[in-house]
Amino acid sequence: MGIPESITLILEAFLIYLVASTIRRFLNISTLRKRFKLLSSSRLYMVEPLEYLSYAYSLEELYRRLREVIDEYFGIKNIYLLLLDEEKLRFQSIGKEFDYRINPDSDIIKVLGRLGRGVTLEELSIYLNDREDIVRLSELGINLILPILKDDRVFALLLLPKLGVMKNWSYDDISTLNNLRVLLPALITRSLMYEHEKMIEKHQMRMEQLNVMAQMASGLAHEIRNPLSIIVTSVETLLKDEIPEEDKKKMLEFILEETNRINVMLNKILSLNFEIKPDIRSIDIQEIFKKLKAFLQYKLRDRKIEYEIENGQPLRINTDENMLFQILLNLSLNSIEAMEEGGKISIDYAKKGNVVCIYFCDSGPGIPPELREKIFEPFFTTKSSGSGLGLTVTKKLVEKLQGNLEFLDYTGGCTFLIEIPA
Repeated sequence: MGIPESITLILEAFLIYLVASTIRRFLNISTLRKRFKLLSSSRLYMVEPLEYLSYAYSLEELYRRLREVIDEYFGIKNIYLLLLDEEKLRFQSIGKEFDYRINPDSDIIKVLGRLGRGVTLEELSIYLNDREDIVRLSELGINLILPILKDDRVFALLLLPKLGVMKNWSYDDISTLNNLRVLLPALITRSLMYEHEKMIEKHQMRMEQLNVMAQMASGLAHEIRNPLSIIVTSVETLLKDEIPEEDKKKMLEFILEETNRINVMLNKILSLNFEIKPDIRSIDIQEIFKKLKAFLQYKLRDRKIEYEIENGQPLRINTDENMLFQILLNLSLNSIEAMEEGGKISIDYAKKGNVVCIYFCDSGPGIPPELREKIFEPFFTTKSSGSGLGLTVTKKLVEKLQGNLEFLDYTGGCTFLIEIPA
């Protein structure tokens, strides 16, 4: 039974790092004894260069860190990292664009593969009859090439300029870079693996979104068909010659009512747009509750529902005021529709660290246990006239605020927990 490739890569990276660390410690290479500052979780850590490179999880990040390491030690910034593109049969630059195509089957690559170490253009010219590549690389400011090998094959190149106008690369300099280069094959392979995994995750997420959209399209077609049928029937009735004025008025009311129903449904669909970004500002959460209570006062009075804010303490949070209002409004309207015989809605909130927890409770009939897992699905509803989009929209709005919406399994009524960053 073979070892999975991902495990092999991790073991390879670890073993190469141990080898490189041993070389650095026991041979006492002075230029690799420096340390780097790495910003992480608002704290500064001092790390060794090989470890610093090992923190890269993408080719772009690896290239950036490699530039920093070489700039720190040798004071040069214009370096190029080229990676072999198997499909295009060329070395493709990572990060900074390199305006020259190096053929992987060229003599220069064959020589670099045989030597397996950093080589200056002057030394390369000894091994090559055709010096066109050397002349072109020299014109582009390149003076040193480090081949990066995997399975005895050159699959990446590190190109560096001269150290200075009057300063060439010394044997010690090239030896130092060769030791630094030992870790690069595993790091590049690991970065490619992570990027591939990210691409797969992105594709899976996109497929999930398309699946949701397909479900929504199917549900929307079903939901719109009913009001359209009523509208068509009403229009056909109006086209008849002998219809009492009272019936005409009733038909027109049906058309208006069903048109509004479709409009509400489409507005909810539009609010699911993934591209809308929240407008984060500092707000007083109490003002949101006051505005909400004033907005709902007539519906609450007609249904004989008490609306209570249990926590009276002011609290400023950084969030999108309109999105938070819409979240609480959607939950409130759901509760009001559920409590036909009156009842109570209560809201409590507390700040826990960097998170604000809002508890939304009502004394309605609640949700049967067997249906609770489906309440956030598009078009799922227990009401005869509901669109089934209220809680779907609400959950999406909470997620846009980098938060979480959860149904709490309490006895009696419904309780939702909204968690958003403070």
